[in-house]
Amino acid sequence: MVIGAVVSALIPPMILARIVDTLTAGKSVGFSVILFYFVMLALTGIMEAAELTGLKRVAENRTVISISHRTSAELGRIINLN
Repeated sequence: MVIGAVVSALIPPMILARIVDTLTAGKSVGFSVILFYFVMLALTGIMEAAELTGLKRVAENRTVISISHRTSAELGRIINLN
């Protein structure tokens, strides 16, 4: 799950870079490329949710410290480092 989440998170920025490079070169971007970009964004969210579910399962009845870039949390305590 973790590997899938990492790989799926790396693909959308590469697709977006290709889209931007194509547009700045004065060429048009095909609908299929744009659709693929949004599908990969959705897959990234699904994989991240699966990763979080797996982490919850593994962490059940244990003390777990998780450092995350997420802007929300379902359970637990959030400590802001400001």
